[in-house]
Amino acid sequence: MRLFAGGYTADMDAHAEGIGVLHAGSPDGVLAGGALRWAGTAAASASPSWIAWHPTQDVIYAAQEGAGTVQAFRRTGEESFASLGAAVAVGGAPCHVAVAPDGRSLIASCYGDGQ
Repeated sequence: MRLFAGGYTADMDAHAEGIGVLHAGSPDGVLAGGALRWAGTAAASASPSWIAWHPTQDVIYAAQEGAGTVQAFRRTGEESFASLGAAVAVGGAPCHVAVAPDGRSLIASCYGDGQ
């Protein structure tokens, strides 16, 4: 199974490079089996502390906590993404994002300023 995860980058005094890829067993398997292992960086992003998939498109959204923005990424391969437009300012320290089931709206919560 292929998993994507956010992480903190240098802008927040950490070592990630953006949205990471992890494998649990076979990357294309439907069940997570075997040891969880690092497979690389899927997209460079500034501290994507939380990520959420669009429900019907190959798009992933990242809360870029240090920058105070949300960035959309379109899938370009099995384990790669490219920026989709410019990042959008959402407030101080966005830490969570959620996409509506119909894909028409996104909510970001910011613990820095409560927006």
